[in-house]
Amino acid sequence: MIYVFNSGLRGRYRQNVLNTLLLPDGCANRYRYRSRGDRVNINPQDREKLLRAKRGTDVAVVFIDRFSGQDYRYYPIRLGKLVACKEDGDQMFFFVKLESFLWSHAPDATSQRLRQHLDMLGIPRLTRGNPEETNDGHYAVIGESLFKDKDLFKWGDDAWEPAAKALSAMPAFTPSQEQPEFIVFARAQLLNSNGTRRQKPRVTRQGTDYFRLARGIDYVLHLRYMYPPQRTDPANEATLAVNASDSIRRLPESPVRINSFIETVTQRLAVKRFTEDAHASIDFHFSRDRAPGLLGSDASLQIQVVDARRFWLATFVAVVFFVIGGALTAMNVPAGQEATLKTFVAQLTTWKVIGAGIQAAMLFVLARLIGKKIL
Repeated sequence: MIYVFNSGLRGRYRQNVLNTLLLPDGCANRYRYRSRGDRVNINPQDREKLLRAKRGTDVAVVFIDRFSGQDYRYYPIRLGKLVACKEDGDQMFFFVKLESFLWSHAPDATSQRLRQHLDMLGIPRLTRGNPEETNDGHYAVIGESLFKDKDLFKWGDDAWEPAAKALSAMPAFTPSQEQPEFIVFARAQLLNSNGTRRQKPRVTRQGTDYFRLARGIDYVLHLRYMYPPQRTDPANEATLAVNASDSIRRLPESPVRINSFIETVTQRLAVKRFTEDAHASIDFHFSRDRAPGLLGSDASLQIQVVDARRFWLATFVAVVFFVIGGALTAMNVPAGQEATLKTFVAQLTTWKVIGAGIQAAMLFVLARLIGKKIL
C-alpha cells in the first residue's frame, strides 16, 4: 500500500484535502510532492519503486495535524487505487482513484498505531520543535496496509461527517491571522433520476476522469456541506454556485445559500437532448459577500456526453422498418396475382435488401451530420 500525506499547511494543500472530501467515489485526485533537488519529500531510495508501482495499487490518503502538541498526529480519511505515478521536473505526481471514506472509532489510537508501523519509513515528524518546518520527512511511502481490521473504522457515508467535523476543529482548518479564510467542507454525489443509483466515472490511464451522461436523461446532484462558523454565528452565511456547461440544464438555477452548520441540497440535472457538445463540466464556487473570504473545494466533475440507449434502440427499429419499406417499394405485383405477404416475400432478393439497407445507412449518416443543426 502507498501512503500519501497532506498536512494542509498552505492554502493549496488545504484545498487538496477539501477536494479529497468532495469528489465522488471513482473520481481521480492528484497529490504532488518534491522528488528531486533540495528538501525533497520523497525518499530517494523509494523513488523508482513508486514510479514503477502498478495501476490499482492500494492507496491511503492521510491528513497530518502538525499542531497537536508534542508530535504530529495522523488521520486516514480516504482509501483509493493508484491510477498513475509520474515525475515532471522535480515533482512527483500521484493520480489516485478515490474510493471509500474512513474515520477511526479511536483516532488518537489509530494515529499512534500508524506512527509505530510507519516511522521506520521516514514519514513526516515534528522537526526541530517547529510545526511549520517542511523538511520534515517523506510524504509518500510504501508500507503494509493497516486497514485490514474493518471494525476499527467507520466507512463510506458514515465516515464523511465525523471526518469533516474532526478536521474542522484542527488548526489547519481554523481561521487564523495568517490564513483568515473560513472553511466550508462539501461532498458531491451524482445519481440517476430517482436517486437510487450512484453514477460512477471512468478513469483514464493518464489520471483524468469523466462521467458518461446521456442526452435527454435526468440526473440528481446531491451536495452535502458542513460550514463550521454557523455553530457560533448564524449570521455568517456563504454561497455555493453550481456552474454547469451550456449543454446541461440545472434546476433550480439559483445559487445555494449556505446558512446552516450541515445540510444536504439536491439539484436536478439533464443533458439537453439536442446538444452537439461531446464534453461538459460541473464546477463548484464557494464565496462570501464580505471579508474574510471563503475556502472550499475547487474540484469539478467532468462529463462525456453520449447518446442514450433508447436513442440507439429507436434508431435500430427505424432502420429495420426503413429497410423493409425500401425493399417493398421496389416490388411489383404480377398481373393476376393477389397482393399478399407471400407474394412480396417471394420477390425479395439479396440485392434489393442490400440496396434498401444502403439507403437507410445513408439517411442515418445525413441525420447525424445535419439533423441537429436543422433542429
